[in-house]
Amino acid sequence: MDNSAPTGHCPVCGSPSFWRSPSSPGWRCAWCEPRDRSRAEAFESLTLASGQWRAGTEPPEPTPTTAADLSALHGPTVAGCLLADVLEQADPDDLADFRDLAALAGFARALLADGRIRPLPPAGLQPLHRLALEIGDDMMELRRWLDLSAQGRRIRARIEREAGACDRCLMALRADPAGGLHAVLARALDGASHAEPVPARPAGGRVQDCYGAWRTADQHAAVADYDRHHWHCDRCIRAGRGYGDRCADGERLHERTRGTDR
Repeated sequence: MDNSAPTGHCPVCGSPSFWRSPSSPGWRCAWCEPRDRSRAEAFESLTLASGQWRAGTEPPEPTPTTAADLSALHGPTVAGCLLADVLEQADPDDLADFRDLAALAGFARALLADGRIRPLPPAGLQPLHRLALEIGDDMMELRRWLDLSAQGRRIRARIEREAGACDRCLMALRADPAGGLHAVLARALDGASHAEPVPARPAGGRVQDCYGAWRTADQHAAVADYDRHHWHCDRCIRAGRGYGDRCADGERLHERTRGTDR
């Protein structure tokens, strides 16, 4: 193999820039064969003395890097954080640099240190403990609430037993923090098509939701409205545990759920 330094432009694209490394000892065009930045190794770079592209050629217009590209490359989490939360804080012009996982992880850790994003609950905890931390609740209270219905017990069993189920639920909760807890968990576990009330058979104007409960559309909406409020109100969460009364909005929304066979 000829390892002598190039003296002319790349014959394919006209670039004046080249590189080589121990894993790729031959000189390679920096545009046709870009260096793998994820590989931690020394490298040499070389640019022709003119610094100019060959006459009649010019650098290709780079394809912009998107958040979807980085998600496909690195997955949904980085450095214990949700990738979407990290990229939300990034300058769009810097996304190309985050193809390098080390650079992306360093940026995520800096955001954590500054308190600009929240980490996901630690992976070493029990699944229900992680979910409880995410919504600001107690693990045993969350278990008790899920165990109030057969459908809730099935949701809990899947979260505790299925690989990856807890992570899907955490990402869904982070993406839709104002959604009803049951509905968000159902979407995460089964997909959106199973999370909404679906008509099954006529029953006095009622329809059946994904948990098997038969209610009118208004009753389903009342339950969803209360759930949406409850899990984001410390006072109503405490009231649900038997400590004190609900707040005024919580009491009003809870009153609407009476008679809905919750």
